[in-house]
Amino acid sequence: MGQACTSADIAAFTEDFRPPYPYRNEALKFSEMEVYEHTGDPQFKLVRAKLYDSYFRIRDQLEYLVKRDQDPFNIVIHKYDSDFISINMFFDFPIRLEDFVSTKLTIPEVWSMLGYVSAALAKLQQQKQHYNNINPKGIFRVYTIEQQYVYKLADPFLFHNQIMKNFYSPIMYYKTHPEHDLFKSDTFSLGLVCIYSLGFKKTEILYKQEAFDFELLDDIITRFKLPLYFDRLLRSMLEMDEYGRPDPIQLSISVSNYTKAYKLPELKTVMVVYNKQILKTAQSPDATESIIDIRTPENKVLELPKPPKVEILQGHLPYTNGCYYVGSYNAKTKKREGRGIFFSKDGNKLIQGTFLNDLPEGDDIEMWREEAQDDTTHVDLSDWEYFKGQVAQGMKQGKGELRFKNQNYFRGTFIDDAVCGSGIYFYQSHSVEGIWMNDKFMAEH
Repeated sequence: MGQACTSADIAAFTEDFRPPYPYRNEALKFSEMEVYEHTGDPQFKLVRAKLYDSYFRIRDQLEYLVKRDQDPFNIVIHKYDSDFISINMFFDFPIRLEDFVSTKLTIPEVWSMLGYVSAALAKLQQQKQHYNNINPKGIFRVYTIEQQYVYKLADPFLFHNQIMKNFYSPIMYYKTHPEHDLFKSDTFSLGLVCIYSLGFKKTEILYKQEAFDFELLDDIITRFKLPLYFDRLLRSMLEMDEYGRPDPIQLSISVSNYTKAYKLPELKTVMVVYNKQILKTAQSPDATESIIDIRTPENKVLELPKPPKVEILQGHLPYTNGCYYVGSYNAKTKKREGRGIFFSKDGNKLIQGTFLNDLPEGDDIEMWREEAQDDTTHVDLSDWEYFKGQVAQGMKQGKGELRFKNQNYFRGTFIDDAVCGSGIYFYQSHSVEGIWMNDKFMAEH
């Protein structure tokens, strides 16, 4: 929690800030607010806000503040004091996503936002809480003490609840079913926030009178021409059947894995309460060394670093276990890169398609397993013989088809290398349509 303090502490605390100016933000629960800019780094700002109420209400609020666990994914309260008629506090200066997205963000910026917000939702899910209606009014960009921009969720202690129905998941909007997965509804809403941030502002037109327009949504995502990893993850978030979507924990793990695999900028989630020693001044010779910003001081958009130029060869790569690869590979690292086929030591195909950094990656990957058994049923889909479909970082991810040794087959949705979501299992004489989780059958539709 931020530090409780006296009026003398407040005076000392604000010494390094310029004289304040009035501030208004209808989303915040305070009627009296002002902004303090740091003299050394004017980008770093704090809001000073006063909350007036009855003695008993203020006492309850103070008790909450003392117990409140601060989190790097929420607005940080740096200091507070009270005279039992009011509470006076300093917290992060929030810039609402809806306010600063005048046109659109770049792909790296939206990926950054997705990383921060999915991590915040995952933390809530671990505590068995859901956010309920993620939207551009409840996501904020904050410039932190560490001299970087991060994205944070609105804290109900500081903010009014902001509802936007044009960011509801369809099952909530049309009330098609009394029960649904609220965590996966949050995932869908966050997916819509992503396309909003990429430039599609009219999300309300997706909500037709009878049903959500998933065909138009698919066309919108295609027009963005996103990198393969982002396109695939976004489509999984906006899957028509909510069981096919990742929940926030799965989503956050996927964002983290892709960030590492594609060497994207890592999230900076350290939470530090302001003190005079931590923030470098603009006059310091090495002040800019610690600045991790979405935009340069000149407001030029930073692009993701371009991958180094590599020489790609065509040929044969042998492995010590007797397996071998035929196709494109990196001349320097001897890793599979491009289109090719990976064979077992007996000459049987194991993987066919495109490879990225030695792992299968693409929308049309074929994989075979030699040890499959022939007694498979729809109850457990882990013992497949052949797969064809979408793969990311070597894992089945997205839409695909499994075939089994007994000639039965399955079509459906995959998340993190396992069947997760809706699908159809085809026997020779009939089929079973239902929901699977981690390859295990859960229920029929």
